[in-house]
Amino acid sequence: MSRIFATLALFAVGLLITNFCIGLFGGDYNGQYMQLLKMQQQLNQLRTDGDHEAATKMEQGLATGLTDIEPLQRHTRMHMLTGVLAALMTVLVNSIAVTYFVGTSRWCKEVVQTYDLAPDFIVRANRLKRGTFPWSLAGMLIVVGIIALGAASDPGTRRIDTAQWVTYHFMGAIVGSSLIAWALWVQFRNIRANHGIIEEVLAEVYRVRSERGLEV
Repeated sequence: MSRIFATLALFAVGLLITNFCIGLFGGDYNGQYMQLLKMQQQLNQLRTDGDHEAATKMEQGLATGLTDIEPLQRHTRMHMLTGVLAALMTVLVNSIAVTYFVGTSRWCKEVVQTYDLAPDFIVRANRLKRGTFPWSLAGMLIVVGIIALGAASDPGTRRIDTAQWVTYHFMGAIVGSSLIAWALWVQFRNIRANHGIIEEVLAEVYRVRSERGLEV
């Protein structure tokens, strides 16, 4: 299980890093988009004032701006889609850790009680479970926070303060991705330790069954 979890965790972190790079080198989409919105507002005002000559020039400039921004729009769309994939993968990996510890701690308790083994196995398994759940939950909440900051900085919402959120989204992506990577490392370490407990329990079960003449 630890090997499978490590593979999935590395894939999730790789997606986060990839998407960070996509967003970092995507150009000033926010700035150009807001400039086009201002041009559109000016065009509407010129039409209202009846200045047809200035309005015609503004329309030409707006058409050029829309053509220039298309590559940035495609790049931003890729950034969003990759971000959704990275977020889903992050939530999936953290959920797997939660499910794993719920199942194995229950299994450990039932086996220890059935074969009258030392209760220390249950205590150690529960300690690992309680030490893992906060990190699993943190990993899921952090990636949601990164997405929320990204949505706040999206000029497509037509809010006037989206540019102010770009830096917060940038810093949130750096700090958040680092914390997610650390949370996944802690979970991997605990899963590996829990696997050791399972092997100890199985060894005790084999010993008890052998002493009782039962099939091993």
